[in-house]
Amino acid sequence: MPATKERRQLNVTNRSRFGGGAQYSQFASDGFQTMTGCARYLRDIWIPAKQFDVPLGAASGAGTYGASGACGAGSLFASCVLFDLTGSVFGAAVGLVASPKVTALNMGVGASPASALGAMVTFAKPTDADTTGSIIAFVDWTYGDAPATTGSKLTLYGAMGYLGTGSTIRTAASVGATACAASYSGTSCGLFQTTCLGKLPSWGAGDQLGYFFLRLGASAAAGTGALSTACVFVLGLRLRYVACALGLQSTE
Repeated sequence: MPATKERRQLNVTNRSRFGGGAQYSQFASDGFQTMTGCARYLRDIWIPAKQFDVPLGAASGAGTYGASGACGAGSLFASCVLFDLTGSVFGAAVGLVASPKVTALNMGVGASPASALGAMVTFAKPTDADTTGSIIAFVDWTYGDAPATTGSKLTLYGAMGYLGTGSTIRTAASVGATACAASYSGTSCGLFQTTCLGKLPSWGAGDQLGYFFLRLGASAAAGTGALSTACVFVLGLRLRYVACALGLQSTE
């Protein structure tokens, strides 16, 4: 069918749809746009390491939740990782020409702790989020040593709570009761990695806040095919959700 060109301004005073069947974008009579089916799109929430609720300063005791040194059960703590950007646009005047410092979550110095450690973060529900579909969790991380073999692994866990009106809360683990095996794609130090933890349920209509718990599981040394978790640096969390509208509709 040949295309039709309309040179006059199109003024639609009723609802209009673009698409077919259950896949379409719709403009209401007041101009507000929503999307249905495959016309919806995916968006990311980026949660950097420094946004997590982690301790700072001196350790408060071995095995104590909130311990900064944390070589035992408890919390990940705020650290930093250095990335070599020699030859980049960063100049020596800012002191970052070789190794910019990027905030990261870490388990502590020395050997891997005997227990898994975690960190938590609270964030607002996006105004364009749909109540069907899923939320896919990705962890961005790197390794501060040279693994013995490519494909060495570590374990990551994730769980999310959905905080609604009043005291309502519902939770779901990203990979159920099993660990997610994150694989390191080389034997060089400092490679940037992204690991998918799995799919979480979408937001509910009454949800207002998200509460995410990220846990890094203790692992053996790199020579056994696993990564030493003391050398793992988590840079941040990305939550990819289904968006169905251009935010909230204005009443002004």
